[in-house]
Amino acid sequence: MRSGEGSGAWRKACGESAACVETASLNSGMVGVRDSMDPGNHLEISADRWQLLRERIKKGECDLQP
Repeated sequence: MRSGEGSGAWRKACGESAACVETASLNSGMVGVRDSMDPGNHLEISADRWQLLRERIKKGECDLQP
């Protein structure tokens, strides 16, 4: 989606495997999430859903199992 373009700066976070995700607060009030290796596209998530996802990730509830 591109409806949030013209938004604030993208912030990057990288894991141990050097896989990075970038996020930005969009003009629409949503949070943009994109792959740093493919910045041409992004997902838009409501700020409250983004916060819930972050909390679940920090608790380890979204870890991938081998």
